[in-house]
Amino acid sequence: DGCEFAKIDNFKDNSNIILKQFFNSKEGVEILSHKLKQKVTYDVSGLGTKRFDDLENEVAVNLNRNVALNGYSLYSHKRGKITKSISSFNYNMDYLKLSLSDTYENKDSVKSNYVISNIDYKYSKKYRYFAGLDYDYQNSRYRRYNTGFSITDFCWEYTLEYSRSIRTGSKVIDNKIFFKVALIPLGGSRHEYKWSKKSADET
Repeated sequence: DGCEFAKIDNFKDNSNIILKQFFNSKEGVEILSHKLKQKVTYDVSGLGTKRFDDLENEVAVNLNRNVALNGYSLYSHKRGKITKSISSFNYNMDYLKLSLSDTYENKDSVKSNYVISNIDYKYSKKYRYFAGLDYDYQNSRYRRYNTGFSITDFCWEYTLEYSRSIRTGSKVIDNKIFFKVALIPLGGSRHEYKWSKKSADET
């Protein structure tokens, strides 16, 4: 089953044209969705000229209740090519969550290509472990990584996390340790310890 429609939002000097498609299973569960969005900007001087902004394209595929694939891209009419694309994979279970995304950008002679991955594993009702990684393909270096764990004891939750990141455009490395104590569901306090250093080795 599927449906599609077009929506046009009119403003004084621009319009948004949006096209959407949905495909559902016989049980009514969404399997595939597709969205196109085009913004058209008009010349308010009265000359009647118009400009097409970047075309947005989004696709989402639900392989099953636990696995999803997503894609997003921006196409520049002015430059005649894709200036940004994001592809992602998500796996969600009660005890395990995985995510992986790849981002590519090419805007104004500045290129970037990086991958972000995260894992969250619930070992038991009491213990949970997590980690993340952000790797820059364009510069062949790690932009960030973190790891930590949390302990839930009755109404109390204790979380300890370490993260390391490199500041954009520099060789400064920031190291952080987070410690959080929370009373569920009221919230709690978070403490952060940070130290930085400059390194010639960015990897």
